Amino acid sequence: MGVFLASLVLGVALAFVTGLPDVNRFLPKWLGGAPGDNTPAGPSERVLVDARWTVVYTTTYRGCGDTVVETASPPAEMHGLGLDGLRQLYPDWTVSVFEKGRVQLTRSVDGLCPEMDRYRFLRLENDRINVYLGRPPKLMYKEFFTIDPTALRATDRDRLAAGVVVEGDEGVAELLEGLGE
Repeated sequence: MGVFLASLVLGVALAFVTGLPDVNRFLPKWLGGAPGDNTPAGPSERVLVDARWTVVYTTTYRGCGDTVVETASPPAEMHGLGLDGLRQLYPDWTVSVFEKGRVQLTRSVDGLCPEMDRYRFLRLENDRINVYLGRPPKLMYKEFFTIDPTALRATDRDRLAAGVVVEGDEGVAELLEGLGE
């Protein structure tokens, strides 16, 4: 019996060292394999998303370098998916974290972040009105308009010297048109 046991242990050790035979295919799926399946199931494939999970969406905007992080419950179409299913459902995203209870999807996109795309900040500096994308404290210079500050009403001059936030380029045009009135 001792010789048989030693031979069995030696045979299994040699099989693992040489890679033959692939013992995973003889194991049940819950142990990492299944008949006819030569690839062991990784831990992420046994974990499936459900309604109790948290999904973190991280988007980096190349236009301004800003990163926006949003946290939400998983949408219904995500329920029951494993790692491969998530990759198929979100081909433009990278699954950067997949652990029980939490998924983090990451992507990088062209353009501006929602804050810089939506808002403009105008400030009177010397003889020009500088226009910036975004709102303080995060600003990115866009353009300027030359103006004679003495031609402005005192209230407009003071307001612009302090800085004014408007929505979009339309808001910039409306504010500039209103200065002459």
